[in-house]
Formats: sequence, C-alpha cells, structure tokens
Amino acid sequence: MAQEPIRLRAEADGSIRIPAEVARQVGMRENQEVLLQVGASRLTLLSPSDPRARLEAFTRRVKGELGDVDSSYRMSDGRTVEEYLALSEEQRTALWEEAFREAMDELAKEPERDASADYVSAGQRHRARRVRSDGAPRRRSPAD
Repeated sequence: MAQEPIRLRAEADGSIRIPAEVARQVGMRENQEVLLQVGASRLTLLSPSDPRARLEAFTRRVKGELGDVDSSYRMSDGRTVEEYLALSEEQRTALWEEAFREAMDELAKEPERDASADYVSAGQRHRARRVRSDGAPRRRSPAD
C-alpha cells in the first residue's frame, strides 16, 4: 500500500501544523506527544511512543489488505504483533540484525556462477551488441 508523501509548509513563525486527518490516521489523540527526529536535511516524525497506539494505527492501515488483523496476528517469526511491539527498541533492532545476518548467510551458501555470453536477462528484448577487440561494433553475420 504505497502512500504519497504529505507536504507540509512551515508557518511564518517556523512552526509546522499537522492536519487533523493525518493525526487521526496515525492514531494520535488530543495533547498526545510525538517524537521528532532531526537529521541532516530531514525531519522524521515518529508515532506516539505508546505501543498500543502504534498497533491501532498499524491495524487501521492494513485492515483492507490483511483482513482482521489484531494484536494476536502472528508474524513470520511466530510472535504476535502485540509481543513484537512490547519489545524494547534494542530487542527489535537485534531481531532485524539477526534476520539480516541469516539472509546474508543463506545468500553466501549459493555458489556464484558465471553467466554465459548469450545470457539475456528477464525483460531484456535482445542481447547487447558484441564489440570487437578493437572497440568497434561487430558486423552481423547471416547466421546472427
């Protein structure tokens, strides 16, 4: 579910107003705090720190695609969404790093293979033109 970025403009005093509809979509309530992460040339608005609010926002966003997702929805590692959201940031980061390492280990098991000179990748309509050793394009022969 790809979403278009929401464009916000700074007010004359430098403040930025988040439209009410956007706040509702992410599960914000009146007077609820959000985190703003400031980086080089960017601002990242993080959802409310309450895991239940994040779960509710997540559930609303994916309801149409996944049906009746709730806190008991099991993810690929066997944890429920509620269990995952209850983990600390460090624990979640460790899980993602472990998953990445496992994926890289699986890729490393696959032997590298040289592609033949006649290989044409999917979606490519024809082979690349052959070039003579002197750098000039090769003339096609009747057999080509």
